[in-house]
Amino acid sequence: MGASFAHILETSRLQETLRLNRDLPTLMPDEYQITSDMERSLSEGTYQFPDAREIQTGRRVLTRTQDYFSAKVHLYHTPFYFHRHTFVELLYMYSGNCLQFIENLGTCVTLHKGDIFILAPNVVHALLQEEENAVLIKVIIPTGTLLPGFTQRLGEQQSRFWAGTKDYYHYLHYTGCTGEERLFVETMMTEYYTEDPYKNIAQTSWLQLLLIALSRREGQERRYKLGHSAVEMGRITEYIYEHSETVTLDGLAREFSFSPSYLSRAIKEHCNMKFLDLLREYRLEKAATLLAGTEYPIEKIAELVGYRSAASVYQGMKEKFGISPTEYRENYSQINREHRANE
Repeated sequence: MGASFAHILETSRLQETLRLNRDLPTLMPDEYQITSDMERSLSEGTYQFPDAREIQTGRRVLTRTQDYFSAKVHLYHTPFYFHRHTFVELLYMYSGNCLQFIENLGTCVTLHKGDIFILAPNVVHALLQEEENAVLIKVIIPTGTLLPGFTQRLGEQQSRFWAGTKDYYHYLHYTGCTGEERLFVETMMTEYYTEDPYKNIAQTSWLQLLLIALSRREGQERRYKLGHSAVEMGRITEYIYEHSETVTLDGLAREFSFSPSYLSRAIKEHCNMKFLDLLREYRLEKAATLLAGTEYPIEKIAELVGYRSAASVYQGMKEKFGISPTEYRENYSQINREHRANE
């Protein structure tokens, strides 16, 4: 590693440390799509950042957003959580190894030194770097960075990938990258940290050179295409949660262009419960959050989560948690107060 690029890596580490060390109410709205529930939880100081070992990947997965190109080092202590992107992400394993989980903890791709991994938008994943001394470079490529005229001239798999066509692959994995390809990544990242007025053009040019080099190795990449339900179900269940007050199976089917019967079977297969049972779970989870974090009466909470009467909240809380709404509020509002007092 040259002295100049070692300096770039250290600069990146310092800046990324400052970025990640911001408090959650500042960090979350700046980098993620924020729902009304998350906004309320952040303002109340009760929001908990997800952990990949504790949540189901089909529910309320964070969506990372960024509308500008960047090339940064991945920090060892970055949280391990399932999320999706609105952009394409290119990973280069500069040294050491890391683990890329796709959709769930049961599907894992190991990235070794010299590997390049290109991930399409909206694919649920979690990145785990277990080695403190490993160096992983993350390149964020917003949609529209590469012109269609350029991507159409790449090899078949890459052109489909970048065009996002119906039969595109959801990630491309290249192993054993050459010194030339490594140089392209280094130079691209170096340009990102310069103040040169032509840096944006230079970054895109080096990215294009890298993709051209990769396309010349057509057939050497490992390609993975997710099943339709695996791609869509995370967004569908997230939509059910966000609209649990009013959503119906017919309305959901129209939103995602499916027949109600097909969507009902897909939800049963993916979530191991029927649509109405899943909807009930989400309403009760929201009710529990409101009980612990607000002073709203039970009738108001029932209305907010989509029930016509408080009786549904009383019955549901008793069945799900084994205690009444009043007991739940007494227990968990006290826990929240103690948590805030200890911060």
